Amino acid sequence: RQELQEATSRIVDGTQLGTISDDIGYEVQSLAVVEPLPSANSSDWGEVAEELESGESSGATAIQIPARIVVHTQPDPRGEGAAFPVQPILQVFDGSGAVVKTLGASSSPWEVEATIKSGTGTDSRAVTLGDRAVFKNGWANFTNLAISHSGEGYVIDFIIVKPTSATRFNTSSIAVDVEERGLSGRVMGTDSMMTVDEAFTLSVVLIDSYTEEDVQDIAWKGHTWQCTVQLDPLFTQDGGGLSATLTGTKTVTFDPATGRATFSDLTLNRFSRYHLRFHVTSSPEDHDFWVTAEAITVWPANHTSPVIEDSAHVTLTLDGSYQDAVVGKEDYLETLLWLRIAGGRTDVIVGNFTFTEGSVVTDFDVQGTDEGVNSTLIDLYDQVKDGMTVDLGGSTLRARRSMLVDGQNYYGTDGGPPAAPPAPFPVVPVVVVIVILLLIVIAVIAFYCYRKNKQQQVVHLRNKVVDDVPLKPSPSSQRAADTESGLGSTNTSFVNVRESSEEDLPPVPPNRSPKNTPIHPQPVLPPMSKGHTQVTPIGSRTSSPLPEVNVTSLCRTYQEPDATGRIAVDVVVQGHDSRFFKLGQCAVKVSGTLQELRKELTETFPRLKAGRFVYLNATMTDRIPKAREEFTTVRDMGSGPVLLSLT
Repeated sequence: RQELQEATSRIVDGTQLGTISDDIGYEVQSLAVVEPLPSANSSDWGEVAEELESGESSGATAIQIPARIVVHTQPDPRGEGAAFPVQPILQVFDGSGAVVKTLGASSSPWEVEATIKSGTGTDSRAVTLGDRAVFKNGWANFTNLAISHSGEGYVIDFIIVKPTSATRFNTSSIAVDVEERGLSGRVMGTDSMMTVDEAFTLSVVLIDSYTEEDVQDIAWKGHTWQCTVQLDPLFTQDGGGLSATLTGTKTVTFDPATGRATFSDLTLNRFSRYHLRFHVTSSPEDHDFWVTAEAITVWPANHTSPVIEDSAHVTLTLDGSYQDAVVGKEDYLETLLWLRIAGGRTDVIVGNFTFTEGSVVTDFDVQGTDEGVNSTLIDLYDQVKDGMTVDLGGSTLRARRSMLVDGQNYYGTDGGPPAAPPAPFPVVPVVVVIVILLLIVIAVIAFYCYRKNKQQQVVHLRNKVVDDVPLKPSPSSQRAADTESGLGSTNTSFVNVRESSEEDLPPVPPNRSPKNTPIHPQPVLPPMSKGHTQVTPIGSRTSSPLPEVNVTSLCRTYQEPDATGRIAVDVVVQGHDSRFFKLGQCAVKVSGTLQELRKELTETFPRLKAGRFVYLNATMTDRIPKAREEFTTVRDMGSGPVLLSLT
């Protein structure tokens, strides 16, 4: 069979290369071949058997003569050393443009090789990696073609190298770029048994980040590699990794033959669960990254695995954000829970942790002795019942007060669910009630103030009417007063009282303070008789109802201000004839300004309601301009009465 296959291969190759006529000395215009059947235990036998069973085998096969080779699918590289995501595919056509279905005998098909075209690409060290492509059923499909070094503008030549005399059939790809290889690492040996103060071995291998396969040739660019190990500082645990001591050779060089960095004498001095991380650097300094190992458990000396007498599948739910708190930190969460569940125990094995979203659903298995499993579950439930929390990278996860064991609710030694916590203090309803009560109080106070203000307005209006009505003088005295005082009936500080048919009004009440309380018993005016009259202006010599006073005799003695800061003072007014008359007394605020006092005087003494007056200083010679009233206080006026001068 082998000799027949070799003869068939020479005939087919010679025919397709155009050398058969020279080989046999006869001109061959066409040829059909019936190839010998392959061995029954060969990889080709299955296809032949299917063809025979289906009746598709046509016996003799006509040989096509190839004319040209083309790239059907262009390559699309990714990272250096990694197989192209899109592999190149080639086809061969005959002179009529038909695809050549068979190149070479089925037992020895033609093969095509890919190489980097000389002078292309930015890294001269680059070579192609991978296997040749074999023509079958009209196609040559590459499966693992790659380029060793990153760079730009690489052109790939495709040349038929089998048979060797077919090299004239060749073609090239378009120019392609290759990215720099991304690297990571993987730690080996973390699943071995480790005990306290006993040396253990861990190895680090380089991983192609794109293919996730081990990098076999770590010196493909002439790099040397170094690795350093340390306890992971990002993982904190009470009495665990941070308080333990890691000893041994902590920095090693990668072996280019094996592609590994091996730590063979590491030790830890405490029974606990640990996270180690490894710092990988290259020389030249093109690569620098960290590799975190799976958690390792260091058992007490002479530890042996417990006898498995019982097992339980436990489910806990931790309240917290799965995406924010857990994703990427599953190993750390597993270790934190292991420390809570089995830390310090050697009679159980806790493992097979899984975490799913909603909030954070945690499943794990507890195996060991009957006593160990039972005690572990009881201790865990007590922690859950008391509100167990786990701090993970700045996030706090709190266990819900429920626990499933083998799918059933578990209550430890309690025998039933815990009593419901007392209802929280109803803060919101209490606040609402308080606000409503405050609103009611405010409304009552506002209503009271409104009513009181209305009453004061009524009293003030009555006082104003009474104070503004003087004793009816005689016509002659009225004219004399007009002449002497210069104020006359046109002085707007007074009002005209017209004819009235009402009975005589009662005596004028005492002068009142701004709060409508009498401050001096002396009446300002005598009773008024009915009839038409006119108010006697201040300063009239003949009939003024106001007593003329000697101002110098009115200097007051020191008074202690009351609770509102007020004292009672005499109010004296100077008429147009320069004589002084006493209006009465008024409770004034010592620290208030003259501008504020003006308002109080006009309200207290209706004769001054038009406000046509100015203040006199203590010497009774200088008038105080209105512009200065807001900057001058009552205290600044001295210890005498309040002196006014009509304008």
